[in-house]
Amino acid sequence: MASEVRQPEACCLSGGPVLAERVRLWEILLSPWTVAAVALLARLAFGVIYWGEQIWLTDQAFADAQGGDPSKYAVIIRNILAGNGFAFYDRPSARSGPLMPYVMAAVFWLLGTNFWSLLGANALFGAATAWATWKMGNALYEDRRVAAIAGVFVALNPGLLHWSAMLMTESLCIALLAWGILYVVEFVQTGRSARMAVAGGLLGLAALSRSETLATALILPLAVGLRDRRERGTRSGRAALAFLVALVVTLAPWTVRNYVRFGVVLPMTSSGGVALLHGNGPQYEGVGIFDREVWRLAPRETLQALNRYDLVPGFGASFNRYDREDEIEERGKALRWTLDYIRERPGQYLKRCLGRLITIWLPWTAVMSPLHRVAKALLWLALVPLGAWGLWRARHISAALPVMVPIFATTLVLTLILLDPALAYRTPAEPFLGVFAAWGWVTLWRRWRKSGLAGSEGRGALS
Repeated sequence: MASEVRQPEACCLSGGPVLAERVRLWEILLSPWTVAAVALLARLAFGVIYWGEQIWLTDQAFADAQGGDPSKYAVIIRNILAGNGFAFYDRPSARSGPLMPYVMAAVFWLLGTNFWSLLGANALFGAATAWATWKMGNALYEDRRVAAIAGVFVALNPGLLHWSAMLMTESLCIALLAWGILYVVEFVQTGRSARMAVAGGLLGLAALSRSETLATALILPLAVGLRDRRERGTRSGRAALAFLVALVVTLAPWTVRNYVRFGVVLPMTSSGGVALLHGNGPQYEGVGIFDREVWRLAPRETLQALNRYDLVPGFGASFNRYDREDEIEERGKALRWTLDYIRERPGQYLKRCLGRLITIWLPWTAVMSPLHRVAKALLWLALVPLGAWGLWRARHISAALPVMVPIFATTLVLTLILLDPALAYRTPAEPFLGVFAAWGWVTLWRRWRKSGLAGSEGRGALS
């Protein structure tokens, strides 16, 4: 399949200085430097437009302006900067992955707590993601056009642009995920086991940013090892073992910290039980996943509006508050209770999973503003149809398998646990789908051009 798409035809021609200049221009436009620069500038510009006059806020006003989850991350970061460690208000916490708060605490310590520091850091993460995606496209298809289009999909992705303006985990997590997948691709192509060890470390860091990434980290070595074992035998097994060892070593310090603090083995966060209850609890009985009135609100507002936490024994209406003394006990109880509830009503759970599977890859949802809906629909048209075609055509390419894993792993996690049909949750899978969609666009262009040239020759022969 890689032989189907090659370098721009102009690169293979020889001629005068005008043609040479055009070739150099194309090389610049299709380079990873250009794609990374577009991603960087697009994120800075979006952040300035998104926040407007608030862009100059600092310290507490900066945190208050964001609200929601970003303001909670700001509380943790403020404690880190004050020397109190990873704590939520006055208590040690494990409610989120530790990586982003510690990274942003370092950024704010160096540059100040303000939007410019936030936008600059997230813009660099976005540029790194675009660069890694460019390299993936070039590694799979040996075509700079495919690589550049895949990188542009990342650079101008509306969801990634939005996350880059917020104090959230997505920008850092997706950058680490992309580079980790790239190293696995390079292992498949070169057979160097050290690449898998580096990938394991990067995927471990991604999981410490967003726990959902752990699904990709666990599936990846198994899928690659099974696919690659016929060619490399025990060497492939050693590479998978190196990946898992690096993953475990990366997660170990946070796991040990949580055991010392809370007395439980907790490799990532304490929020898993609450997330599962939010998406699968009794409050949704009789509520369709496509019910526009229910999903008109944000996820937590939806649960408050349903006002059915009283159905969960021992919690009541204050379950979603963050001032409980023992978050580990609270979230463990939520996990156990929800698993029991699912076990008693498997049909209802499977029905919700099916609805979520359909919803995850919709072009838009009813809760979006008209402008957001248009942006998401255009991205869907650019990515999903041709991305699905590219996935199917790449099924026999060994190096394409690592790029497929995060797409399917993300879909699996969202299907089983997803809180509500918010398309933002699928954003971590979109850079990888964009690699296959980029191949689809280049292939369509080549076929259209070839048919046009054939038509011209036919008309010339008839005349």
